[in-house]
Amino acid sequence: MKPEEIPKKLEKFPEFNEWRKKNKESFLSYLFKILPGEEEWQAGYYSKKKDNITTFKLTENNMEIIPEQEVFKKEETDVFGLELDKVKVSLEEALGITNKLRAEKYKVDSTKIIVILQKLGIGQVWNITYITSALSTLNVKIDSSSGEVLSEELVPLVKYKDE
Repeated sequence: MKPEEIPKKLEKFPEFNEWRKKNKESFLSYLFKILPGEEEWQAGYYSKKKDNITTFKLTENNMEIIPEQEVFKKEETDVFGLELDKVKVSLEEALGITNKLRAEKYKVDSTKIIVILQKLGIGQVWNITYITSALSTLNVKIDSSSGEVLSEELVPLVKYKDE
C-alpha cells in the first residue's frame, strides 16, 4: 500500500468517518510500519487542541482504532501534517538508499526495520531505523521528495562501562 492510498482506504471504514466527524481539526502526522512481516500500516492523526494522537492500524481488509495517546515529543516541539502529494520517493526506493548505505558504510545486519514517514523541522522524511543483530540502531533520514540522505547515525543500544 502506498502512502497516498492510506487516507483514502481509511475513509472506506465507517468507524474512521465517525471519528473524523468528531475530530475535524486532527490531521495526518505520520505513517508507521515495521519490516519484515508486518502487513499493516499505522496512521497517526494529531489533534493540536488536545495535544494527542489517535492511531489507526490498517491492513488490506481491516482497520483498528487505537485510542488517543499523549504525543511522544518535547513540549516545545511542533507536530506537522504530512503532505502526501510531495512524497516522490517510494518506500522501496528509500529502503534501497538505506540498504546501500548500510552495506557500504556501516556493514551491519538488521533484524527489524522501523519505517516512519513524518514531517520534522528538517523537512518531510522517511525516518528509517534498523535494529541490528549487534544490539545497535542505524537511523537514516531521507528527504521524501528528493531521496537525499539528511542524517545518519549508528548508536549502540547498550553501552558498557569499564569497571
